[in-house]
Amino acid sequence: MGAAANRHYRRKMKAPESQTARNVMQQAHSHCNIWFICKGKLIFFREANYCLLTKSKSARPTCSVGNPKMDLQSYLQPNLEEANQQKHLLEHRISEYNKVKRERDDAVKEARGMRMEKELTAPCAYGAMNSEFSLIELEQATQIFSSSLNIGRGGFGSVYKGFLRSTTVAIKILNTESLHAQSQFQQEVAILSRVRHPNLVTLIGACPEASALVYEFLPNESLEDRLNCLDNTLPLTWQVRIRIIREVCSALIFLHKHKPHPVVHGDLKSGNILLDANLRSKVSDFGISHILLESSVTGSDAHFTSQPMGTPAYMDPEFFGTGELTPQSDTYSFGVTILRLLTGRAPLRLIYKGGAGGPER
Repeated sequence: MGAAANRHYRRKMKAPESQTARNVMQQAHSHCNIWFICKGKLIFFREANYCLLTKSKSARPTCSVGNPKMDLQSYLQPNLEEANQQKHLLEHRISEYNKVKRERDDAVKEARGMRMEKELTAPCAYGAMNSEFSLIELEQATQIFSSSLNIGRGGFGSVYKGFLRSTTVAIKILNTESLHAQSQFQQEVAILSRVRHPNLVTLIGACPEASALVYEFLPNESLEDRLNCLDNTLPLTWQVRIRIIREVCSALIFLHKHKPHPVVHGDLKSGNILLDANLRSKVSDFGISHILLESSVTGSDAHFTSQPMGTPAYMDPEFFGTGELTPQSDTYSFGVTILRLLTGRAPLRLIYKGGAGGPER
């Protein structure tokens, strides 16, 4: 029955006289509306009172029927204030928990980094390899590093062809005057002594005394040399080019999914892809590679450096700008390498329009 009708009947009706009705009125909560119906007719209606309750248990509620909405707000206000206090307390505790968690994650990351650094710098870091060579052995294998056996030279040092323990090998002597020589030596040993893949160059051994690394010998030199048809070699066929792309892709997937930690090459380019006698590709030169640890900032595997290193034309612009080295950095370099293979154009011409415009990306 509508409110208007309720008020209409209430003005005309008297309170019920039966004992049952009086008991109901006495025992029913004051917040309840009560309709008394007899033989299908409304004989009495009692409207509810909205009471303002005090916090004191002994205090009697003060009732008001003037503005039920305001009374209900007054009743709920203390509860709302308490709820807000609990909310702020919960937010503070969550903030403290997140702070402690971040500190813990940073401490764990630092401990893992220190442990890995210890492994890299330990004298036994190269113990997992097949051989450790002496400087005298390397000198004998290269005729005291004869220029006639020099097959490569760069900022890192020089590479010599040698005959060592009945095997033809490539010996890379790192430039000891370089600030990064010792770091590159440790990185290559640490990584290549742990990973094995058909399309990664095989590290046979090392000579810590001379900061030298001994690799399998690959007679067709680098992919860059073959693309430039060095020594009047024939151009690579399309079949070989596509196979090289597939092989390098396989090597990168292996590195990026390596357990327990991924490995990022950091300087992938055609000059660091070597070819064996059958033109099978082998990714080489892991001097600036890194074993990745999970970043507490991004939650992903990354290595942060304030001095990004690599070959500019092949470097991922994001890595160059942020110093965050990720597997995607290798993916960018791989893309430039693919374009180099398919077009034969120099890397800088692949990235910039006419060598002077903006990036074609």
